[in-house]
Amino acid sequence: MSNSTLLRPSEQVEVGPRPRATNATRVGSGRSRRRLSSVGNADLVRRVAGRHAPFLVVFVAGASLRVLTFVAYQPGLAYAQDSFSYLHDAHTGAPNVIRPEGYAFFLRLVEGLTGEFSVVAAAQHVFGLAIGVMLYLLLYRLGAGRRLAALGAAPILLDSYQVYVEQFVLSETLFAFLAAIAAMLLLWPSERWAEARIAAAGVVLGLATVTRTVGIALLLGTVVFLVVRRSGWRSLSSFVAPVVLILGAYGLWFHSEHGTFGLERYHGYTLAARVSPFADCRGLSLPPDQRIFCDPRPPRQRPGGDVYLWSETAALRRRDGVPGPERDRSAARFGRSIIRHQPLDYLQTAVGNFTRYFAPGDPVGPKDNSVRPLQFLTSYKPTPWRPLYPPADPYNTNWTWPEGIKYQVIPARWGFDLKQQEVKVNAPLARVLRAYQHVGRTPGPLLALALLIAVAPALQPVGKDRRYLRAGALLLAALGVLVLIMPSAVGTLDYRYRLPVLVFLPAAGALGLTLVRGRVRKRKALGSGRPDVARSEPLRRPRTSPLLDPSLFDLEDAEAEVGRRSAGS
Repeated sequence: MSNSTLLRPSEQVEVGPRPRATNATRVGSGRSRRRLSSVGNADLVRRVAGRHAPFLVVFVAGASLRVLTFVAYQPGLAYAQDSFSYLHDAHTGAPNVIRPEGYAFFLRLVEGLTGEFSVVAAAQHVFGLAIGVMLYLLLYRLGAGRRLAALGAAPILLDSYQVYVEQFVLSETLFAFLAAIAAMLLLWPSERWAEARIAAAGVVLGLATVTRTVGIALLLGTVVFLVVRRSGWRSLSSFVAPVVLILGAYGLWFHSEHGTFGLERYHGYTLAARVSPFADCRGLSLPPDQRIFCDPRPPRQRPGGDVYLWSETAALRRRDGVPGPERDRSAARFGRSIIRHQPLDYLQTAVGNFTRYFAPGDPVGPKDNSVRPLQFLTSYKPTPWRPLYPPADPYNTNWTWPEGIKYQVIPARWGFDLKQQEVKVNAPLARVLRAYQHVGRTPGPLLALALLIAVAPALQPVGKDRRYLRAGALLLAALGVLVLIMPSAVGTLDYRYRLPVLVFLPAAGALGLTLVRGRVRKRKALGSGRPDVARSEPLRRPRTSPLLDPSLFDLEDAEAEVGRRSAGS
């Protein structure tokens, strides 16, 4: 296709000398140009809005949900222990032994730039909307078409659990935002600045890993992707170098405070708590520092893993015995001993947790974390302010919960520098949001279906023009699975851990449907006796943003144009 055929009628020009303009005509032509420019801009906006109407409808609905949530809970919400820990770490500037401090850095950044605590929730709602926009742009540029691209971005924009958690002082939203940026950098279909994008993806995933340790799974998945795609040592080193720099710098900072190199020093506690509900110490020769973690009760009478991790009566929290750091190492050795002794029990527990994230109805057992912290709070009874409420010291037990906590969710009554906040819950709006939550969530079977649709077509042979689609579908599907494997293996079932999956699996499913649609159209073309159309590759998209140029054709338009050109010849 020649360049002239891509020009709209208003862009066509006449060849030949222009008449010389007088001063009067220059003034008039300037006014005319301004009027034509305003008319052209308005027409451009209408054409863009009409072309991308499916996504705009979903985006406006998602933005409305976030405005209602922001107004309903002021200045924000706290998942009591975790939120206070982040605020405490942002206040002290010291690394925490339980979790990395990327989110605490974000809190300090917001405090330094604005000083307004409510900006934390507002920024996180903007992150949620930005994730939806990035997914739509990526899917559209990969050839998913307007409707499928909107479908792939819809869960992150409309899921009530996702919208609600954005109002919390929690790291989930920041982590998902960074993960979405990395996916866009890795899969954007352009050869320009490819090495720079890969290096930038390494920076972003490094920051995601110091925000949540589950980012390690995303790092490993991306390295495997680059190796399988035969990207070369240059691309691989471009990705790995910034990752090593970021994690190494954080590890050195952690070592300066706690004497060991790492992102945290609590994995032993977590692993011991994971195996304690089913651990059978009979027949095991364990040293005394590990024997104390054995629970003599039958497994059916034991609580869930979080009770072993946080209860004041649990062996992991006892004041006697070895100090906290040494106890963490003993707990790690105990956990590994139980896994070697009972591999099938451990595998059954981990796989059972993983599969339940895809089960209908979000099932919660008696030993799992309740789903209620993710359900919109509809009422709140203020309690006396406790200014001396201490952080949850993982190596001590001399702290208590504030009064009146229900399901660990309360309005954020402490803010920057742990100052008291005036909190408000708009009960009528909260009830509207709670009613929406009955239908406005992403069912587990839908995520499982998206995973199946992404993987099954991608494992079949594809043409050269579809290989990038296959690579994108498989990468997004793999990252969605990996981000669930780590919490399933070392943690108790908690539906907070499923939220980052909304970044990956719906988008992977949209790409899988795009592959299926391409095969169906190819078969129809072959069945109609038009093998020339079936063999033709879709026209290449111009390398510009589809939201800024309404003249861009999508995949369906491209294939139709190929058919018209073949028929004309």
